[in-house]
Amino acid sequence: LVGRGFASIKKGALKSAISDFDSAIIIQPENADLYEYRSIARSLAGDLQGALEDTEWILRRDSTRASIRVKRYRLLLALDRNTEAETEWSYVIGCEPTLATDFLVRAVERIETQPNEALIDLTRAGELDPSSAVVWQNKAYLASEIMKDDVKAIQCLDKVMELQPLNIEGLSGLS
Repeated sequence: LVGRGFASIKKGALKSAISDFDSAIIIQPENADLYEYRSIARSLAGDLQGALEDTEWILRRDSTRASIRVKRYRLLLALDRNTEAETEWSYVIGCEPTLATDFLVRAVERIETQPNEALIDLTRAGELDPSSAVVWQNKAYLASEIMKDDVKAIQCLDKVMELQPLNIEGLSGLS
């Protein structure tokens, strides 16, 4: 069901994807990942309120998932619930993520406005997942475009190439 749901998303058959995730949730009602997948499909289908409800279900069970909190923040903004969004963003900034992906998501949200904090989050994400080329790509972007440190950017891109020798984005960044 999950694979079929993702295939439906790729085809743009969002109602079908939502239906597949609904069915999967009936089978595994405590599986937070299924609610996250359905929230993605709902959001793409324009059901922002439904997507928000799914993120809130997840957060009631695990309030520390920064990536879900960032999704909730974006949905609240899209729904013009700005006061709630500001509160959510304060929580995102103040929480201490435990997963590399959560640090990465928070870093990407901070990269333009809080580059030093973004660098701290990217460094922590890299410590938790040393094989993540995405962390190093974001560090390269931060170094080059925000901090204007091309030497550091090239060092980061070299690390991308070490981790993924066939990474086209990394190659183009070195030219």
